[in-house]
Amino acid sequence: GEKATMRFRVPEGETTFKDLIRGEVTFQNTEVDDWIMVRADGNPTYNFVVVVDDSDMQISHVMRGEEHLTNTPKQVLIFKALGLDVPLYAHLPLMLGKDGKKLSKRTGDTALQDYLDNGYPPEAVLNFLCLQGWALDGEHDLFSIDELVNHFAPEDVAKGGSILDPEKFKWMAGEYVRQDTVERLAERCAPYMIAAGLMTADEIASKQTWYQQAVRVEQERFSLYSELPGRLAYLFASNTELEWDKKAEKNARKHAAGAETLGQFSTWLEAQFVDGQIADPEALGNATKQWLAERELKIPVLFQPLRCALTGAAGGADLFEIIALMGQEKTLARMASGAERLAAEPKAS
Repeated sequence: GEKATMRFRVPEGETTFKDLIRGEVTFQNTEVDDWIMVRADGNPTYNFVVVVDDSDMQISHVMRGEEHLTNTPKQVLIFKALGLDVPLYAHLPLMLGKDGKKLSKRTGDTALQDYLDNGYPPEAVLNFLCLQGWALDGEHDLFSIDELVNHFAPEDVAKGGSILDPEKFKWMAGEYVRQDTVERLAERCAPYMIAAGLMTADEIASKQTWYQQAVRVEQERFSLYSELPGRLAYLFASNTELEWDKKAEKNARKHAAGAETLGQFSTWLEAQFVDGQIADPEALGNATKQWLAERELKIPVLFQPLRCALTGAAGGADLFEIIALMGQEKTLARMASGAERLAAEPKAS
């Protein structure tokens, strides 16, 4: 009448099964204890339930992490004891941190959702994970799902653990960002723009053409969807709130006549707008270089103060694409504010 567990009696001998990655694997049955199938409270344990589950679902292949390897002989014995077909197994190598130890929060994000939340393209996540212990052909890191399906074979997976390389992962994310269409990229970046408080969903919908143009201008310069708001923040800042990067301000102040040049260029630039807009940024860029040549001014004399005044950054997108995005009113106001700031003594840091 006492409550008792139900154990599986492990027979003498050895248990052998085929592993698609490791080949034929054999365990001596003396290494496997008479393990509990059903607890005293009547609840079955994992190794018993998973066999019943796999059989009911007619699972033909079981692919899982190598930490499950020691469970396999117990499960194979249950399959055989119940007269069921044993599936094929493939025990995949673990993903390791750069320290060579099992991946943990200490070495980086470990949950798939973390990377999606951080703005990694789903295609990059899939592509990168597939490269952990496997390769398409040893030459190409980027491949489509169709290429994966056509070439993948468990037998080609390495036995040793793979090292998660965050830098390569981010590089891959950037490659997928640059390959994407502007329309889909803009859609995928929208939640991050909204979360950053730069635009509302309604504003994105009503200014879709402008928003997609902003995404296109920056497409070559970011790798994660979450990075776009930081790159476009200058477009939404007020003139008084725009922060100047130290390097940008240093570059701008190298030119003694920077403020004066900005003022002169602003007067000329105002006449280049049509209904407050610039239709052809490339043509404006060529005309600006002609304007500089006529005054025997070198390009940095204008471009460095202009970039600092417009964006507060030392580098970035094409200046004339930026002017087209900002429009006449904001561009001229930003330039006037920048000229005034350059004319004044720099603030002590």
